[in-house]
Order: sequence, then C-alpha cells, then structure tokens
Amino acid sequence: LPPTTAAPVQTSPRSGRKTNESGSTNYTSADLEKFKIEILAEIRKDIEKAKQEILTAILDQQKRIKK
Repeated sequence: LPPTTAAPVQTSPRSGRKTNESGSTNYTSADLEKFKIEILAEIRKDIEKAKQEILTAILDQQKRIKK
C-alpha cells in the first residue's frame, strides 16, 4: 500500500464556517462584526488616499498659478 498523507490543514477563516443543508453559510454576529470592521478599515484607507490626492492636486494648481 502507498503511504498515506495527511490532509492539508485549513487556515482560511472560511474553513471554520458552518454550512447548512442547502449549502449556504451561517454567519455568527462575531463573523459579521469582523467583516464590518475590515470593510470600514478599507473605506477609511480609500478616503485618506483620496484626501491626499485632492490636497496634492490643489497644491500643484496653486504652484502653477504663482508662476
């Protein structure tokens, strides 16, 4: 018989989620809260990046006007 190998260990958060008979996922309120926090962090980063781009554009425009 060939040697058996152990199945790879699942480290994805998805592996811990429970699915019901229809195949849909049941999320706990902790899962949803974590997801909300991740989304808000991404949105904050995007807003900060947009603010910096706007400020840079304004400063560049002011430099062109002064010349």
